[in-house]
Amino acid sequence: MIVFISNNRKKHRYFSILSDSFTLNTKVKKLNIDFNPAYYYRYKKQISHIINESLNHKYKEIDLKYKQNTIFKNLYKFYIKAITPFIASWSIKQILKADAIAIWNGQRFPENLIMGIANHFNKKTVYFEVGFFPNTTVIDPKGVNYKNSLPRNIDFYKNYPIKENTFPKKLNKRNHLIKRRLEYVQLPEKYIFVPFQTSFDTQIVYNSPWIKSMPELFNIIEKIAVSTKTKFIFKEHPHERDFTYEELHKRAESCSYIQFANANETDELIKNAEAVITINSTVGLEAMLMNKRVIVLGNAFYALDKITKKASNEKELEEIVKNIDKWKPETELMKRFLSFLINEYLVKGTWTNPNTEHVKAAEKRIKEILNDTYYDHFGKK
Repeated sequence: MIVFISNNRKKHRYFSILSDSFTLNTKVKKLNIDFNPAYYYRYKKQISHIINESLNHKYKEIDLKYKQNTIFKNLYKFYIKAITPFIASWSIKQILKADAIAIWNGQRFPENLIMGIANHFNKKTVYFEVGFFPNTTVIDPKGVNYKNSLPRNIDFYKNYPIKENTFPKKLNKRNHLIKRRLEYVQLPEKYIFVPFQTSFDTQIVYNSPWIKSMPELFNIIEKIAVSTKTKFIFKEHPHERDFTYEELHKRAESCSYIQFANANETDELIKNAEAVITINSTVGLEAMLMNKRVIVLGNAFYALDKITKKASNEKELEEIVKNIDKWKPETELMKRFLSFLINEYLVKGTWTNPNTEHVKAAEKRIKEILNDTYYDHFGKK
């Protein structure tokens, strides 16, 4: 039996649609807080390292988000620690009855706790996430984003056929969720595009070793812009809820090398750029579709040799920017990678509108995971 565990109403609805349509034996459970001493104390010692790792990840997120509010931060940590035994014992009960556990994303607390426990009991795991391109979904046995199962050796993709007719014609549309400062700007002839990511997204909290906030990213780019006399265009993430970055806008207005272009379409900003600098955003993949140079600053599954550049500190980034005209990605290899991503890895269809085709594709992928044939797409495990 595969158990889908949901943590919000929308994902519960999606999992229920899949469950009702699948031929597989499935159940959909809403994440619950239900302390069962028999389960918790029996397995507490076995899973203590999993609990500690999950809590430490959550504490790291809390420290970043509430660093100016010590009292609230400490109360929040106390609350998280207090409810953890309840979540753990409920999870153990569900996991022991299941053959596999399916969950959305799985990087944040408490989902990472649940999946850690599932792995401890040698249960198969299925991770769902929004696909990188329109009308696609990620369904992966290992994880999402940097933790996904895609091979990290670029040579793996060198013989995969290029199927450009399957490449998306449009990028994901990102509508602004809240009112923010919008400026449409006339783009300079030459510039590097730097898209912001949401402040406390798991991609920044867990997969960005040396840049922990968008102001920090801005500070680094600002220094490099002045020292190299290179023009940069920033765009805030349309889903940003926590910051408006007014101070950064003021600084940009006083620097001739930096502009914000919040009203310009992302595809326009990519298309006209010399290169794209990203921590680990999907924009990096979208830039690859347009054969652009991509410079990655964080942990990203697409930060592969020959098709991107990776900067692990400010000095490395400055050197790459200084020599931006001296390198280009191996376009054919990049297209092979994208072709594999689109035709083998991503599942067609979207969770927001799961039509019959998507449901069938999702069940096929989950059967591959359950039957240990998933890695046949990769030629080897």
